[in-house]
Amino acid sequence: MKSIVVLLVILSAVAVGWAQVGSLGGISRGPGASIGIPVIQPFGLSTSILDSAANLFIFDVSYSYSRDPVITTEPQSLLPRITVTAKTHVTVITNTGTPLKPVDFDGNLQVLGAGRQAVYAFSNMYANGPTFVATRRLLALSIAGTALISPVPSVDVPINADVKLAAAADSSAADVISVIDAGNPLSLTPTAAPVLRRFARFVKYSVRDGFVTGTPIPLP
Repeated sequence: MKSIVVLLVILSAVAVGWAQVGSLGGISRGPGASIGIPVIQPFGLSTSILDSAANLFIFDVSYSYSRDPVITTEPQSLLPRITVTAKTHVTVITNTGTPLKPVDFDGNLQVLGAGRQAVYAFSNMYANGPTFVATRRLLALSIAGTALISPVPSVDVPINADVKLAAAADSSAADVISVIDAGNPLSLTPTAAPVLRRFARFVKYSVRDGFVTGTPIPLP
């Protein structure tokens, strides 16, 4: 009799364990999903910044995932390929408390900072999963009348570059942005020559002139 009771307790524990696996960590399986492959729900991030006139810029970034069907018989294709799509919803509330019409952007907008002329943000795009394209774009977001300036001025910057912002002293001057190429990968042979030549450059932006890129300066 005791053996039967013990067996029933073990079977009950196993059943509870399998029930918990289906929703482990808050991620549940969808109908038809193969065992061990979770359905990843969309999620998002939010940040905000004030421009030089105290207008509030709100960035709501959302990510969605889709699974491509498995159509080959290769061993590595047993797991479905995940495609990531990012979008950013930008809302501006003026310093008088008036919300402007929101604008949606493809990609993940990452805020660099606020200058005298604009709010600056990187536009990062994804392709075939969490892989950035070779370059990213720097956007200058500012208000003209009752809406964001459109089309939004932008300039390409290297994906791994170090980018810094210096706001102009007054509205008649341009904001200054420095762009420094990423360092060379660490070499295991100390006597090896640098693989890539690095450059620094200054980029200026004003609403009147847009982005103006300076001559690249070679680093010693």
